[in-house]
Formats: sequence, structure tokens, C-alpha cells
Amino acid sequence: MAIVLSGTTNDITVNGVSVATDAEVSSAVADAVQTGLVALQTIASGTATFTATTNNINLTGIGIGVEIGDVIQISGAEDSKNNSEFTVEVITDANNIIVNQAHANKGTTKNVANRASDTGVTVKLLAKWYNAPLGLGQGWVNVKSMREAEHIYLNTTRRTISVNIMHPSLFVNTNFPLTLSVDSLVISKSSSNQSYPSQGFVSGDIGNNSSYLISQNGGGLNFDSWVELR
Repeated sequence: MAIVLSGTTNDITVNGVSVATDAEVSSAVADAVQTGLVALQTIASGTATFTATTNNINLTGIGIGVEIGDVIQISGAEDSKNNSEFTVEVITDANNIIVNQAHANKGTTKNVANRASDTGVTVKLLAKWYNAPLGLGQGWVNVKSMREAEHIYLNTTRRTISVNIMHPSLFVNTNFPLTLSVDSLVISKSSSNQSYPSQGFVSGDIGNNSSYLISQNGGGLNFDSWVELR
């Protein structure tokens, strides 16, 4: 009897029977990489320039062989901050990419450090956008200055992101619900209706091509913090 292998990019089936799920395959591949059984694909190597204000990385060939949302691993940079995992967000051309764009000029863990003409830099493909887990090549960043309530934001990063929003302590005996909606469905809600002020907090994960909206019925739309893992 012939054995027929089929499935999606990662799922494996034999004669129509699933023998390995997407998550199991991804986990096995990750373990193999960690133990050195599988070598990561080298995207580019050579002399690189890192620009903190834009999170641009210039390196011959770095824009070839990657897609938006892919996670890359950098090694050999002079500044240890640049020797990390990043998510590709813009492919400008064959020699320039922008990573973790919201982190540019923010001084976060995913904001590259300025370096000009670093020699011996190697960039490897750590994970494709469709199987990279939440948090890999991502970091928390304050996006308060770029966000506002009652505005719909579409996640086009090709990755799942997380959002956490806090607003100031509410007035006594008020009920100003703060809500987080994803694709028009409320997934998180916070309100105060007590004899003392309390701080409102909502959070959730936003999938690729999903949109989210923050709203507050009544009261002022002021926020203590608005951060995203991206």
C-alpha cells in the first residue's frame, strides 16, 4: 500500500490521518535548531549599518529571501544590543530592511543601536511569519503618542501582537467602561462603580489582519499608558 503524505505548510498527514500538528512540527523544528541539528538559513553577511531613528538595517542582500513578518537573528554586531532577534516590517530594497518599526528611536529592546559599517555581521532566518510565536522577535513599546480612542487600528504586521491599555483612576461612584474590541467583538472590559476610585485596564491579542478599537462610554478619554508587544 502506498503511503501518501499531505497537509499544509507544517501539518503532516499519512493517508489522510494526522500524525503531526502545526504546533508539534514547529516545536520539533525549534528544538532541532536549539540543539544544532538544524542549521538556520543565512540571509546575508558582511558589513552592516544600523540606524536607530528608523530601525533600518543596511547590509548587502538582507532584503532578499525574507518576507514581511519573518523573524531574523543577528550576530557579530559591535553593539550587543543589535545581536538579537527582530521582526521584518519593511523591505525597502535588496540591501535595506526596517525592523520593529514602532520601536524606532524609542530606546526599547527592539530599537537597534546606531552603528556604521560594522564588519562581520551575519543575519539568519529564525522563523517564518506564519509560524513565529507571539513574542519572538517582538518587544513591548509605548505607542501612546501614536494612538487614540475611538479609532480602528488594523494589524498588518503579519504577526499576532498584544495590546495593554490603562486609564487613570476613575471618579467616585462613576461607571465609565473601558472596552477593547477586536474585529467588532468586545474581548476585554474594565469599569468602575465603587465607593473609591480605581484604575481601568484592558488587554488582548490582535491577530494578523485583525483590527482593534479602544472606547470609553462617558468620562474623559485619557490614558496612563498604551503599550503593544510587536
